[in-house]
Amino acid sequence: MCDEGDSARTRRVREAYDVALQTYMRGSSAGAAAGAIVRPEGLPRTLPHTLHGHHYAIDRQLGVGAYGTVYAGHSLVSQRRVAIKVESASERYKQLKIETETLLWLEDHACADIIPIVACKGVTEGGHFLYTVMDRLGDNLLNLLTRAGGRFSVGTVLRVAYQMVCILERVHQACIMHRDIKPENFCVQYNDPHKICIIDFGMSKAYADPETGRHIPPASGHPFMGTPRYVSLNCHSGHQLSRRDDLISVGYVCVYMATGSLPWRSVEGELHTSAGRDNPMMVYDKIARVKRDTLRSMNDQRIPNTIHHLINHGYSLAFDAAPDYDALKSRLLSELQEYGGVDAPFDWELPG
Repeated sequence: MCDEGDSARTRRVREAYDVALQTYMRGSSAGAAAGAIVRPEGLPRTLPHTLHGHHYAIDRQLGVGAYGTVYAGHSLVSQRRVAIKVESASERYKQLKIETETLLWLEDHACADIIPIVACKGVTEGGHFLYTVMDRLGDNLLNLLTRAGGRFSVGTVLRVAYQMVCILERVHQACIMHRDIKPENFCVQYNDPHKICIIDFGMSKAYADPETGRHIPPASGHPFMGTPRYVSLNCHSGHQLSRRDDLISVGYVCVYMATGSLPWRSVEGELHTSAGRDNPMMVYDKIARVKRDTLRSMNDQRIPNTIHHLINHGYSLAFDAAPDYDALKSRLLSELQEYGGVDAPFDWELPG
């Protein structure tokens, strides 16, 4: 059964956001078109936030996603570094609201040190944009991998895998599955490059009732969810996802970090052709076939044995079964003994 709890701060932040959103839905017929946020134009440079008397300013754009934009910003009071996620209020699927609620839930359930902490959330003047202000972390793993030449050493892959399994265990203990595991969604802490955090919970979902512990039922016919390169075969088949699928995706991420590629990466290029854009499911099906064919034949010597085991363990689990986190961590620690142990520096911490 999952723990319950809801801090007073969380309730204040949630209530302020919901009141602002309800006010917009009642009183504003004008709204930005879905996907219209591509740069700060149309967005006030300073986002008003009266909950704690703070104001936050947008500095620059960090990235654009399917549902909105992320900006680097700072507090005008404390100069604290923040990330400001912004989404059009006219989006039917309120991904930012899902992410923010999930982060607040995780903060209240012993995960505050592995996620970005939400400072505030609200609706901009005029009601056109929803925003959430949160901690700005350090580099994500994809950026670090690129700087390392596209591959990490075996020791770094194992150390990353160990922290990822620890992170998944704690997120899953809070009854949440992430559903979009990829290198971009893991960042090092700004002041501690040896500590990894998980971000971007816009696709996350509760896999169990937190009061009773009752697991969601299996189902088929679900739409594709996640990043094609890293999702499990269960996702390709349209099955309801569960904890095992987060774990399998961690395995694929680790293979990618160890080798710089995955056997189906060349097929992904078809997503950028006109045929692939018109019919992405056709490309997803091709990727799935390669995943199926290579499930037990990824024999690259750069892939640690425990990563093979991790992927196979994920595929061996029943839909509602919990991964054996302790056994996985034990195997990773054992294999890490050859590479300086879990506390040895990551590649990005080494000089040069």
